[in-house]
Amino acid sequence: MANVSAVILERLRREAESFGRPDQRNATLDRLVEACNAIADGSAKSVIKKGNPKAELSFRGDRAPIIPPRIEDYVAARRAIDLRDDMNKSTWTGPVASSLRKESNGMLAYVRAREIERKSISAKGAGEKQGAVEWWHLVDGVSDEATRLKLIRELSEGAEAKKSVVALKGAVRICSETFDIDTYLRGEKQPTAQDLPQLSSSSVLNSERVQALRNLANRLTENEQLASFDLEYDGRRVRQRTTKSTLVQPDEIEALLSLIQQ
Repeated sequence: MANVSAVILERLRREAESFGRPDQRNATLDRLVEACNAIADGSAKSVIKKGNPKAELSFRGDRAPIIPPRIEDYVAARRAIDLRDDMNKSTWTGPVASSLRKESNGMLAYVRAREIERKSISAKGAGEKQGAVEWWHLVDGVSDEATRLKLIRELSEGAEAKKSVVALKGAVRICSETFDIDTYLRGEKQPTAQDLPQLSSSSVLNSERVQALRNLANRLTENEQLASFDLEYDGRRVRQRTTKSTLVQPDEIEALLSLIQQ
């Protein structure tokens, strides 16, 4: 059975024929596919380093997410490389994040499908190594594009949420060995002054711990990822999108970013 993203792309190609300028639309789709491929296979890192170094932090770690901001970063890098190589102009004019977000059933649907499939492939590989039967088998028999994509998204978000909780627990334990994060998450205890991390001047974060904190900072400041949990980053704090209740205070975000930049 074809991937959902392939089915969506085929539909977008057919729909392009009804556009006033189908060649231009197909060229945009070509760039979108290339950007998604580069992010998925990791080759985007070298392109970003060469053409858009200010975005390098977002491409650190094992895999950058396939989301509109990262696609725009890649497009900007390709455009900058073209212009720096003395080309009169670059064909890499888009797509940008704002145009992708406007097409919830179009290019954005394709991007979301690519990210979901990337996550499912990673999870499948990890599951096979462990000899486990994972959730992706549940969607094998679903032929409807929209239904299959919805199921994959929901199952993937559940797996990602579990992964995020594990990462959060690890980060908390790095900062405080005495704070019982499991009890707190069950709502059985509120943190006290004695639970706060007591870091001595001799405390040292090794490279693995620094990278773990960088990954956490990326997740806490990337709205595309926070949206899965109905959260948002407003530039200062992480809060619930509907009630506006604050989860991570501005001084806590600032402290985290300061720590990983040292």
